[in-house]
Amino acid sequence: MSQQHNSWASLGSAIVILGAGLSSSAAEVRHQIGPHGFSLPDGYRIELISGPELTQRPIHADIDEHGRLYVAESSGSNDAVQKQLEEKPHSILRLVDTDGDGRFDSRTVFADQLMFPEGVLWHEGSVYVTAPPAIWKFTDTDDDGVADRREEWYNPGTLTGCANDLHGPFLGRDGWIYWCKGAFAEQKHPLVGGGEFVSRAAHIFRRHPRGGGVEVVMTGGMDNPVEFTMNEAGDRFFTSTFMLHPGGGRRDGIGHAGYGAVFGKPNNVLDDHPRTRPELNGPATHLGAAAPSGLCLLESAQLGEGFRGNLFSAAFNLRTVFRHRLLREAAGYRSIDEPFLVGESRDFHPTDVFEDADGSLIVIDTGGWYKLCCPTSQLYKPDVLGGIYRISRIGAHQVDDPRGLRLAWDETTEFDLAQRLEDERPAVRQRAVTILAGRGPRAIAACAAVLRRSAHEHARTAAVWVLSRVDDPGARALAAIALLDTSETVRQAALYSMALWRDVDAVPQLISVLRDPSAAIRRTAAEALGRIGDSSAIPALIEGLGEDDNTDQPLIRALIDIGNSAAIREAVATAAPMPLGVIVALDQLGALQPQELMPLFSRGKQERHYAGWIVRRHPEWGGALTEFFSLQLSGLKSDPDFELAALIGSLAADRGMQDWITVQLNQAGSNDAARITLLNAMGRTALKSVPGGWKTGLAKLLSSAPSESVLHQAVQSIGRFDLKAEQDQELRSALLSMVRNAGLKNELRIEALMVAPAPFADGDGSELFLLGLRGLESDQPESVRSISVRAIARQPLSAAHRELLLPRIAGLRPMELNQILGALAEPAAEEIDARVIEAIAKAQSFRALPVDRLRSTFAKYPDRLKSEVEKLMVMLDEGFAEKQARLDNLLAGLKEGDVRRGQEVFNSPRAACSACHAIGYQGGQLGPDLTTIGQIRSERDLLEAIVYPSASFVRSYEPVRVRLQEDQEHSGILKREDTDFIELAAGPETVTRIARADIVDMEPGTVSVMPGGLEEQLSRQELADLLAFLKATRWR
Repeated sequence: MSQQHNSWASLGSAIVILGAGLSSSAAEVRHQIGPHGFSLPDGYRIELISGPELTQRPIHADIDEHGRLYVAESSGSNDAVQKQLEEKPHSILRLVDTDGDGRFDSRTVFADQLMFPEGVLWHEGSVYVTAPPAIWKFTDTDDDGVADRREEWYNPGTLTGCANDLHGPFLGRDGWIYWCKGAFAEQKHPLVGGGEFVSRAAHIFRRHPRGGGVEVVMTGGMDNPVEFTMNEAGDRFFTSTFMLHPGGGRRDGIGHAGYGAVFGKPNNVLDDHPRTRPELNGPATHLGAAAPSGLCLLESAQLGEGFRGNLFSAAFNLRTVFRHRLLREAAGYRSIDEPFLVGESRDFHPTDVFEDADGSLIVIDTGGWYKLCCPTSQLYKPDVLGGIYRISRIGAHQVDDPRGLRLAWDETTEFDLAQRLEDERPAVRQRAVTILAGRGPRAIAACAAVLRRSAHEHARTAAVWVLSRVDDPGARALAAIALLDTSETVRQAALYSMALWRDVDAVPQLISVLRDPSAAIRRTAAEALGRIGDSSAIPALIEGLGEDDNTDQPLIRALIDIGNSAAIREAVATAAPMPLGVIVALDQLGALQPQELMPLFSRGKQERHYAGWIVRRHPEWGGALTEFFSLQLSGLKSDPDFELAALIGSLAADRGMQDWITVQLNQAGSNDAARITLLNAMGRTALKSVPGGWKTGLAKLLSSAPSESVLHQAVQSIGRFDLKAEQDQELRSALLSMVRNAGLKNELRIEALMVAPAPFADGDGSELFLLGLRGLESDQPESVRSISVRAIARQPLSAAHRELLLPRIAGLRPMELNQILGALAEPAAEEIDARVIEAIAKAQSFRALPVDRLRSTFAKYPDRLKSEVEKLMVMLDEGFAEKQARLDNLLAGLKEGDVRRGQEVFNSPRAACSACHAIGYQGGQLGPDLTTIGQIRSERDLLEAIVYPSASFVRSYEPVRVRLQEDQEHSGILKREDTDFIELAAGPETVTRIARADIVDMEPGTVSVMPGGLEEQLSRQELADLLAFLKATRWR
């Protein structure tokens, strides 16, 4: 897409962008166009400028210098991508406004037989289209509206299941073509200057229109960077999904892509890419599961004062076009965000937004067809067609000849073209830039005149961008002169030009610019110096370190890009201590020695944080760091050091480190702080099984009568491993010896019982089982009872153990009885199983059991016993038979449902299903996710859940009743459990944190947080429609 236009992505900052949250600054006015209702701020109008008669499912578009619109048009296919690649059912349309009224009225199929098109760019007489796996170039040589030349411009070579391998392309102000790579397929790219770049990560790439190698602009762990744009100074922005792992209302956003930035989400595809700090860059504006698509930057103020330089993004899922006001802050930006256009219809899906030459805003609605890899779309609706809209400000002045079509262009001199750089019409300026750049070295003198004489900042900036497209030493020299301009925008554009060309002659000037008061100028100068790679810049880059973490990042990246570790060491030979940024750069270059890292642990919090990050990157350093760790351990007095434990644990995959831990554990003697630190480290490893060298040491420790705190930590750490009775016999014996040691506290003994593999398999297994049962006696504290029930219920119970359990069942508390049922799921002996079922019926907590828990527990039992369980279920739910009969009658009387009407019911305020349940990535989190509910539940199951929500509960969504001191009570779904507190959700927006110390009792709830009676609020037809929609929800 051209400079005035961009789409699909998410906002994150390479330096710092702070989202200020979503706000609304003006009263909203409702507009109706056909079936669609819209809201806009007061003072704006919206009109349909192309409907289904011309384009039915538009995705993206771009405009040429004559105002003709090139539209990526979907056929509506959601077939597997390989089938679409084979059939190529999509096309590019050319729309024309023949009478100049602002509405398109004519079309031709510019290019057909296309794979899924995911972006359109008009540039110098050709249309570039990303259609994975390739970027295509289409040219209409005879201007009949149909491309007669089709060229594969670039092919990265991958096509994954969601076809998000490519988005774009986009034209940068520097004249290069940019595009986004998503998915995680490995791509191999020839680099500018030679070499090959191999990566599975997400990226923004660029390549010159003439061809050649590529350059990497941004790297990330996100799934789908989509759209890209530049501001006037050359800073880069993009939209993307999944910049963060979903949670807390966050996922997608918009990012500021500083050169070499590495964005989230955390992902192993980032492992081989240079980093400048432990944290990944994140979005500036958090948009949630918005699926942000289109992105553009406004060049004019036609929408109002304060709009020039704003970003606009199109959010597919949210049916919204957002306005983002960018404000400079240090080396980056902060963003003030507000909804601008909001569609009322669930089938309004904006996928592109861009500024037209007259300053109005064009919005593309793709319609209801798209569902490929998009569960939030809910339904496939190829018959719900899209359209193209124009938003303009009421009362705005009419721009005369906005594209400069009445101007002479073909025979214009370079100086006449340069004069047009001062034009207030953005489209005229952009066309002048393109034509001037095409004149090559002849444009240099004209640009020099603009830089010397023009009072217009935008003209001088445009002249710099012309020079950035000209391959000539004179253009490089003139760009360097632009660094003396009074405008920060002009100076930054000049720096980007130097960076692009790797202008070695500019190095002395760039070094001096590192002292500029502007953090943004210093950032861009560092980018240029890093790309040029001249080691003479290293001392100045190091001198600039230390201002703050954000402004240090581009300097560190420049040191990494220069790549001369010897020169870096020479520059800090007398520096004590070694600067943190230098340590990071040396580490990324593979030149850092372990001993150079150690002083960081004695410095501030930030330095220790960085040191931990670097250590965790080097498990092979374990042996080299042991002397330092030994010294740290010996210095511990009364309190363990869990930060040190985390570091040691991160290195424990190394065999040498494992041996050192074993030796230290033996040598720690009576230093409990050191032993607890080491034991905690052992429990923090990513290892699944206990290393052989640790087994003997741990067994010896358990048998040596250490303090209770050491024993407690040892058992906790051992419990983190997947112990096997046969492989870990030595540890098993030591743990069971603890269990048999009557001199220890019961709590410690039962903890060991809970961890030991096959604890009841020995001859005294029944005695040990009884020990666990004694932990459930009425006088035992809650902490002992909770681990006792877990120790007993962790494996299926034999007939003998069920016999021992029988007397205890009557006194079990509700949560305990519920847990014990898990150990009874496999039948043992029919006679004892019958007695167990009878005991459960007589238990004091029986009435607190959920009916479905009984049903699932005894599902494998003989029919005779299952009939007894049915009686218990009737006892728990005295209206069980009547409810089943009512369900039968309801189901029989329902008419055929309509899926689309059911979608409206599901999302309506009256039913409010989406307030608590998500489909895809939209909806509430209180209840179970329903994205695949149609695959796993029958129509009857779904009807029961609607009519009788308390009849059964999905695992992990069971209600809980919590009784506090002074007879206070809370009910809800247990969302989080910690050692000190729990969090209970009683509604979509109601979460209560309760301290464990305040809890008297917890028991399973019998009433769902989902209210009953929904079937009475809906008509029978609406109920049938809702069921049809839920059955159709079968996301694959």
